[in-house]
Amino acid sequence: IRATTRQDVHAAWRGLVERAPADLFLVGDLTWSRALRFARRLGLHERRAPRRLRRTQRRRAGKVRTVRERQDVAQAKLALGFRTSVRADGPLYPAMVILNALYGGSPVGKLFKQVREKASLCYAIHSSVERTKGLLTVHAGIDADKYGKARRLILQQLDALRRGDVTAEEAAMARSPLRSGLTSLRASAHGIIDLALESAVHGLPADLDGLLRRLDAVPLADVSRAARTVSLDTVYL
Repeated sequence: IRATTRQDVHAAWRGLVERAPADLFLVGDLTWSRALRFARRLGLHERRAPRRLRRTQRRRAGKVRTVRERQDVAQAKLALGFRTSVRADGPLYPAMVILNALYGGSPVGKLFKQVREKASLCYAIHSSVERTKGLLTVHAGIDADKYGKARRLILQQLDALRRGDVTAEEAAMARSPLRSGLTSLRASAHGIIDLALESAVHGLPADLDGLLRRLDAVPLADVSRAARTVSLDTVYL
């Protein structure tokens, strides 16, 4: 870092502007000509052929890895990383979104109800989907001596979703916060751009209404199919 010069930094910036894939998003009351003027100020009109991004390679989960680190703290952090073949551009992606809500991505999820409320095995717990690489993760705050019980119960909830152990009422309750969260994106420029950027990365149209319709149309059988693509890869405590 000490050896880096201003010229090095400027060359790196020029390489980014000229060769990196770029999308420019502008939200607000402006004309096409003003947008073009803004792009020219950034130098995007002088770009050579940009490099193509390499697509992330899908990997299957192998033997489950367990990683432990010890610190003198009262609360332990438990993280489970799963691999899945489902990504944003796949037909099962809407089902994966609902699966995550039913699993631990919403207050009505099984992890919250069964692991936290009923069994009292954690202080907090949630799951999330990484839609670019096809990953699902679970994070929980637990007492370290409850690790075995918490891990077993977390995996049992996923097994229940694989079997289709979901009622129509639970599915409806899971869809409601999803709809609210997606609809709220329209309320801010940041939300609109976030959706457009992620869609561009995946080669998809920024079609919020279309995504909402696809989520509403997901049958419970597809949620079970999505759950069966999820395989545990790494456990971190």
